[in-house]
Amino acid sequence: VRWPCHSSITQGDVIIDQIDCYGLAMDDQKYLYVSNTKKNEVRLYQSGDRNGTLVAGGNGKGADPN
Repeated sequence: VRWPCHSSITQGDVIIDQIDCYGLAMDDQKYLYVSNTKKNEVRLYQSGDRNGTLVAGGNGKGADPN
């Protein structure tokens, strides 16, 4: 959910939905990385992007320890 800085706004904007998020990280270029444990993947989101780009996983659950 993204919350505007304006005090008159009372509702956030859902920018990513239907995920089982385990963690979030943002890099120095302000790209957001989101891990989705249900899909076993990590996606990179740029500003305004609602689908993201797959950067890790996406082939189902692995059998080896990390």
